[in-house]
Amino acid sequence: SCLLSAIARLAEISWETLSRRRMVLHSHSQYKSGRHFEKETGLFIPSALDGLVPCKISLLVIKIFTVGNKFVTHFSYYLHTEKQNLISQGLFAEGASHKSLPDLVPDPYYIQASTYVQKMSMYNLRCAAEENCLASSAYRADVRDYDHRVLLRFPQRVKNQGTSDFLPSRPRYSWEWHSCHQHYHSMDEFSHYDLLDASTQRRVAEGHKASFCLEDTSCDYGYHRRFACTAHTQGLSPGCYDTYNADIDCQWIDITDVKPGNYILKVSVNPSYLVPESDYSNNVVRCEIRYTGHHAYASGCTISP
Repeated sequence: SCLLSAIARLAEISWETLSRRRMVLHSHSQYKSGRHFEKETGLFIPSALDGLVPCKISLLVIKIFTVGNKFVTHFSYYLHTEKQNLISQGLFAEGASHKSLPDLVPDPYYIQASTYVQKMSMYNLRCAAEENCLASSAYRADVRDYDHRVLLRFPQRVKNQGTSDFLPSRPRYSWEWHSCHQHYHSMDEFSHYDLLDASTQRRVAEGHKASFCLEDTSCDYGYHRRFACTAHTQGLSPGCYDTYNADIDCQWIDITDVKPGNYILKVSVNPSYLVPESDYSNNVVRCEIRYTGHHAYASGCTISP
């Protein structure tokens, strides 16, 4: 692709050459709490620079950061057709910094307040089954409509506390229409749900990828809703929340095959870092779960790196 070709070509050019040609707009590094490392570099690429890159990219932002003990590299870019908009934002000014990014933060207290266990028949889970929201044992050939599944239900509320919109990772033409739920899904994986053994941290239930219709459900005072699924616009505005109540389809983990015991519920948003954010260290909530076989009790829900 154009972006990959540009990255490959730039990798062959020395840092001194890039700086001398005044292509480096900004470059900074920082450590957080002695563990989290970030380095961000913005490169201005003129339209005519000795054929430096094989495509018309105006600005390439390279961000390297740590998530846990892993290094992640994220590239974002703007085409020459977007240059005027970049100039108006000041991104082509000398020494400018490309920092306008969303920042998703899930609400741990919202999850803790309304977690519960429910039994449902396979007949009433037909839509959820189509979206792969159940454990693999639900898809066996001998499963009947009147068989029941045991679901650990919980709500989710995610705030964008960043400075720009959180937009779907997929272009609009590739959004998937789900006829059962009558809306488009704009991301393959907006959230991921897992249930872990409290002592070993091993996964005991088959977590699933939740792909939602992203919208501004509510906003803080002074902010306004701009995205709505019914209007076929998807995203999450700064200062706004996307809320999913515990009673909607797929807002659960199928625990039919899980024994009573102590577990950890792990809820991750933007888990594959498909959309760039200013901070990925606040994307995960962990809750202590005590499951009796009939009821579940959530406690100690916190943001966890």
